[in-house]
Amino acid sequence: MTSSCMTLHTPWELKDPQVIFRLLHFLNLKPISERILLTGIQNRTPGKPTVVGDEERRQGREVVERIPARYLEIFQHAPYTSCQWSELLQK
Repeated sequence: MTSSCMTLHTPWELKDPQVIFRLLHFLNLKPISERILLTGIQNRTPGKPTVVGDEERRQGREVVERIPARYLEIFQHAPYTSCQWSELLQK
């Protein structure tokens, strides 16, 4: 870590409360408390696929429409074009 750059090794460092505390300090953000809790949300249905309905697709399109095209440009090229989900990021 330098004064202008901090490197995180994911996913393990993002699960380390000490690393997150240093990251907050680096970003000049004050944590709510001295103790950082990273309990997260557990998948209550492991092994079951996520079902995306029409409403979720509509909401996703609404979000993508607001993203500037230059930010979505990367998804128009390999390796992303071979991913089924990449079509959701095309305007």
